[in-house]
Amino acid sequence: MNRRWAAVGGRVVAGGFVVVAGLLAVAHVAGAPGILLLAGILPMVAIFISFRINQITDRLPWLLVALGMALLTVVNGRWFILTEFLGEANADNPLTRVFQAAGYAALLSASIVVVLRHTPQNGGAIIDAALVGMGAAGIVWETLLRPRLLEMGAPSASQTLMLVQSSILLACAGALLRISWTTSRARPALNYLFVSLGATIVGLILSVTLASADGSRRHVLIIICWLVGYLAQAAAALHPSAAAFTQPTGGRTEELSPYRLALLGGVLLVPGIAGSAPHFAGGEADILLLSIGPLLIVPLVLTRIGQLIAQRARDQRALAHQAHHDELTGLANRRALLRQVEGDFPELALLYGDLDGFKPVNDRYGHEAGDFVLQEVGRRLTAAARRDDVVGRLGGDEFLVLCPATSHAEAEELRGRIEEAVRTPIRWQDEDLTVGITIGVIHTDAEAGLSPNELLAAADEQMYERKRRKKAGQDRRATRESRSALSFSAPAASPASPGNSA
Repeated sequence: MNRRWAAVGGRVVAGGFVVVAGLLAVAHVAGAPGILLLAGILPMVAIFISFRINQITDRLPWLLVALGMALLTVVNGRWFILTEFLGEANADNPLTRVFQAAGYAALLSASIVVVLRHTPQNGGAIIDAALVGMGAAGIVWETLLRPRLLEMGAPSASQTLMLVQSSILLACAGALLRISWTTSRARPALNYLFVSLGATIVGLILSVTLASADGSRRHVLIIICWLVGYLAQAAAALHPSAAAFTQPTGGRTEELSPYRLALLGGVLLVPGIAGSAPHFAGGEADILLLSIGPLLIVPLVLTRIGQLIAQRARDQRALAHQAHHDELTGLANRRALLRQVEGDFPELALLYGDLDGFKPVNDRYGHEAGDFVLQEVGRRLTAAARRDDVVGRLGGDEFLVLCPATSHAEAEELRGRIEEAVRTPIRWQDEDLTVGITIGVIHTDAEAGLSPNELLAAADEQMYERKRRKKAGQDRRATRESRSALSFSAPAASPASPGNSA
């Protein structure tokens, strides 16, 4: 992205949006022809300019917006030609409505793509917001749209299309508004898209409530709504934040709280309450809302409930894992190891290991290096152990390997393999860190009747006994080397002179 545009682009887009929207609205009110057609072309131009100046990589939602605007431009162009040049008062016909529906479908698809891009990170809140929007659509339908459609004598197919369209529009609006709250990098572009969607919703409502008797829907307020919606799409595309338009910035775990359950239940009740209200007021119940409303809402509610249940299951698995695994190395922790020792094994060897030379590494290179060493030792112990062995960390630099169905010879062989694996230098930030490990081995058939904690204590004692023998051997070796060095460097004795003889 051009750095200068990134710095000033937001202010330029905001100012341009206000100025252009004001000029086009004034021009339309003044009777200038082709204003809506021009406004519909601007978003397509802005999108392809944005691909260059904002270096957008995820282009699918923008291409869907461009497709939708192209279809709506065909509708506006046809209306402009028929009304301005051929003198027809009403340019609506089935073909026009097909292009218009296809254009709205493309714009809705773009909004849905954006929602789906963000859903993995913050899906719960987004679905909740979409459900609130869909619940609001039921109220808008029952109070504003349906009475006017019945008054106009609209056929059932048109009413059904309007109900579905308004429900999806308001659901997308709720979802986009929620996304804009949680996505700081792309918030300006998303806010412009929300304004565009909001203007479309208002225009849709006005197109029904302000429709003239002959079916014409070109009221000045409706046109201004379309103008604002088109120009907001252009602003969303041109704003520097459009590059992060579909990039989620994180989310948080959603809990199955009473508030959320009440919200889901309330949304489920909206079609029934709103659809039955006319009946209790002395009219006819809204069969369309009572039948179509649940078909639109229930899948989202079930998706949300399933998501919450899955989240709870994941949380429970995570807690169970944390309860039995060491946080740093991912190995079994002391609790899990003791439970394993309590198992009814006919033969069980315990290898209790304590690192040699770990404290100097930790003191010299810091805790970050120490943690890395512990993690690497855990990986090496796991690699050296057999498939049925259990490798765990007791705490600090102490590890334990439980070996079921293992003879004394096999346990000693495993000890040698582990000691050799740990001795290999560990590479950390261009440094070779060297530690060793001392392992005490006990076998349950030789320690019958001991509790798990007593078995660990016995293995610990074996390990410290080996450390003492190892240290004693090192001390004796150092003493011999010191004596050898002294013997090598001492001056030779001079022969006694005849005058000093006794």
